[in-house]
Amino acid sequence: MKIREQLLKGKFIERPNRFLTVVDMNGLLVESHLPDPGRLKELLTPGAELYISSVPKNTHRKTQYTTRMVRYKGTLVSLVSALPNQ
Repeated sequence: MKIREQLLKGKFIERPNRFLTVVDMNGLLVESHLPDPGRLKELLTPGAELYISSVPKNTHRKTQYTTRMVRYKGTLVSLVSALPNQ
């Protein structure tokens, strides 16, 4: 699988709602859109390694980032539920 966006690494802090994650980016807490509304409790644990991408600033979004992947048991797992359809 090829990833077009540059991915930024961070740590999962919390999930305030089903479409939002809070990510620690080297001490800076950022909110990131989560495209997968599933439970994901076994994947999104405090301190889990997340990979996020930034979005263009000219979009009308509430967040500047999208959560793309999480490292789970040494494997990167996609959090973009629509990816298989692309």
